[in-house]
Amino acid sequence: MRKTLFLFFLIWVRICPLWAQVITTDPSLPTAGQNLTITFDLKKASDGRALNLLGKKDDVFLWSGAGTTDSGPAFEYQPSGQNDFSKPFEPGKMTYLGNDLWSITINPRKYFNVPDSKPIRKLGLLLKSGDGKAQTEDLFLTLLEENKLYVSFSKPVTKSLYIDGNSSILFEGNTSQTAKLKFDFLWTDKKTGILSRKTIGIPDSAKVFSQNITVFRELGQIAEGTQITVRITAVNRLNETAYDEIMLTVKPTNQILTVPEGLKDGINYISDSKVILVLFAPLKEFIYVIGDFNDWKTDSGFLMNKTPDGKRFWIEISNLIKGQEYAYQYLIDGNITVGDPYAEKILDPDNDKYIPETTYPNLKNFLRM
Repeated sequence: MRKTLFLFFLIWVRICPLWAQVITTDPSLPTAGQNLTITFDLKKASDGRALNLLGKKDDVFLWSGAGTTDSGPAFEYQPSGQNDFSKPFEPGKMTYLGNDLWSITINPRKYFNVPDSKPIRKLGLLLKSGDGKAQTEDLFLTLLEENKLYVSFSKPVTKSLYIDGNSSILFEGNTSQTAKLKFDFLWTDKKTGILSRKTIGIPDSAKVFSQNITVFRELGQIAEGTQITVRITAVNRLNETAYDEIMLTVKPTNQILTVPEGLKDGINYISDSKVILVLFAPLKEFIYVIGDFNDWKTDSGFLMNKTPDGKRFWIEISNLIKGQEYAYQYLIDGNITVGDPYAEKILDPDNDKYIPETTYPNLKNFLRM
């Protein structure tokens, strides 16, 4: 008998620093008045129109603009002569570096003809073919205020990652000015609820930092699933401060259990308030279920069991309300979020807003936390 409980999944969209590293810059803390080399990795572009740029060794151009406010348009100022998207724009001709990498060096203030009296807060960027028929998605790069202290991690490249506490992690980055630097590690003990802190200083003032740190050796044994904030703080000679942060989470260990007999991949309705989810995911380490039923948070109670052969993950979810729709996703190895391929309905955060109420009444909103 078909149960009246329905669950569905959502298409995942994640925005990572520097647009999932489609863009990297040199220097890594760019300002408006300095020469800036921007490198694009087309393999990481997400727009389907960028596929026709892959494999090219020529005929790739930058189409770009500059914005003077954080919230305003990014194409407020454009380089002289950039006015026909269907034609090559020679000042924006990209240099091929191999392996679908392209670069260009510009001075933002001069390239976009922005008066010295106006700040440049961001750049709008995309790469296109000469005829404009192939292009990347719109990309945005924040420019920093000149003569101000900043500090930033360049490694790890993501702001949140799962770690093996016994492994060494390389932390690298730089500052906009010579500064005194220190690391702070902050975490809450899962048993006691006590906030702990460990500070590791860097002896000499510098503009760059590079430190290998083994978490368990420096902090002691920390429970699985514990989140650790790593903060790098810079203090310059004027006693101005700046900081950047990365979140580490200690990897969990799955319970090894065989899938109950008779269950299939996908959603298995056990009762009006209980389901068992089964996901085929060979070669993966650990998987959480996140969704409406746990506020989209990774919780030990929603860590999936792993089968002895390592090919499937499964979990029982109880206390659901009959007839209520629930949105959920699978968080795989802490860095890949996917929907259930066997779900009965899909939410699309980019396109659902275009579906009128008359076509699909009461469509559930995409409310991923």
